[in-house]
Amino acid sequence: MQDLAADINEVIHLVISNHDEATYIEKVDSSRALRLNTRVGKSSPLYLGSGPKMLLANKSRERQEEILNENELNPPVNRGMIDKKKLLEELQKIYEQGYAYSIGEQDADTTGISYPIYDYSNRVIAALAVSGLSSHFEGENLEWLKAETKLTAETISRKLGYRGPDFSGCNRP
Repeated sequence: MQDLAADINEVIHLVISNHDEATYIEKVDSSRALRLNTRVGKSSPLYLGSGPKMLLANKSRERQEEILNENELNPPVNRGMIDKKKLLEELQKIYEQGYAYSIGEQDADTTGISYPIYDYSNRVIAALAVSGLSSHFEGENLEWLKAETKLTAETISRKLGYRGPDFSGCNRP
């Protein structure tokens, strides 16, 4: 995570699922003057942001619906109610493409990209999330950020014993 942060100069988080919420367990900050106000230990709903959504997308459809039915789907930014049907469709897309991408879901004018972290049993145990100002996540820079984040997520997964296919294209084991 340190190497990724040094290379891309954006905020890096490691996010886990904890009692039906997403919990941020590690953070490496950027050196930019404007930074995200996040902290280790922060919890958020599994339906908001790229890291939490990556985790929710890797749960069974039945479990996704249980979690969504147990929570009022209210975003923290002024965007109105979240449509459950559209959210379930988005989770399926995240699962199929192997990464999550969010814009302005937890904080206005911010973007996040997340890739799964797998363990030795090919189970998703965390999400590696890169976040920053939306203006940094455009065009060729966006593609570069995605590639670097994916490579780091795969490297971490391999160190944890992941033996599935590489993360090129759709990274489903």
